[in-house]
Amino acid sequence: MAEPLALESSHVPPARPPRVWPVFVDVALALLGSIVTSAIVITVALLVMGGDLTEPQEGLTRLASSFLGVLLLLAPGQVTFLAAAIAPALLSARGFALRLALRRPAVPFGPVLLLVVGTLGVQGLIQLGSPLLGEPSDGVRRLMEILTSTSGVEAVLVALGMSLIPGICEELFFRGYVQSRLMERFGPARGILLASVAFAAAHVDPQHAIAVFPLGLWIGAIAHVTRSTWPAIAAHVLNNLVGIAQVNLGDAERVFIPPDDPLKLGSFGVAALAGIAGLLLARRAHARSPAPASVR
Repeated sequence: MAEPLALESSHVPPARPPRVWPVFVDVALALLGSIVTSAIVITVALLVMGGDLTEPQEGLTRLASSFLGVLLLLAPGQVTFLAAAIAPALLSARGFALRLALRRPAVPFGPVLLLVVGTLGVQGLIQLGSPLLGEPSDGVRRLMEILTSTSGVEAVLVALGMSLIPGICEELFFRGYVQSRLMERFGPARGILLASVAFAAAHVDPQHAIAVFPLGLWIGAIAHVTRSTWPAIAAHVLNNLVGIAQVNLGDAERVFIPPDDPLKLGSFGVAALAGIAGLLLARRAHARSPAPASVR
């Protein structure tokens, strides 16, 4: 009896790893672009105000004394990050929302809420470690001046603007666009680490960059375990809002002095425990949820 013909096995080539060089190029362009655009806009604003470019501090102080002035200082860099996220996402074959991980979180609301609140625990740890950074740098002092130069309704608007705008623009870029691709290529640990390094570098001032690096790691972990950028945005907004409130309701000169108020320390401790609980619950739900398809 004739032997049946052997079926030819179909050869499926291994999937090519996602390209990451466009991400690194985009990060470099975004970091450089944020500095250049901010410098150009601020220079033009100072010239219009009749300020002295050789001694810009007086003009910057005048800008920081109103909400519109603060918006002018903040917007150029943030719009650059937003454009650096939106432009490649619009070109992605997967679509804008999925490329930036703007999907419903893969874990229940409870763990997401605990993770977001846990951000304040990370903020507390950063404050406890602040003596290691020494005296506040000139860049940090200028930031404190911006945060405390307004009062009343304008102070509230500044707090909201400096919380919502960076929270949305920076998270769409660093977690939605950059981290999601780096994790696909290098895995979660290295992807979160590299995105956090880029996030810290965006703050330019070395002291400020070191201070926000742990925050970047935590928010990156939130984006990873929830498989979504939305909780990362919420965590970033909450961190900025509470931080600005502390500066305005306390002493801005104590920004790098560890908190000694038992109530404040206790609040940070409760927030840290909430974050740990949220991380444990979210990891369990994360393991049961399907991984999203590779982004292009």
